[in-house]
Amino acid sequence: MLQSLLKALNNFNSVTLPGFGGIMKMGSSYMFNEFLKFNDGKFSKFLQEELKASVKKRQI
Repeated sequence: MLQSLLKALNNFNSVTLPGFGGIMKMGSSYMFNEFLKFNDGKFSKFLQEELKASVKKRQI
């Protein structure tokens, strides 16, 4: 899960974890914002696509 989170941060520069907060990439470091709790759907969609790619790799 951590690898997926870091990969998503590299793609989007920010990831919101619904009900928990948001993580933003600030150059080479990361910042957590506890007030960003709205689910924009980016991370869940990213995880779904990662899972599909992983399943396809296993089927080959």
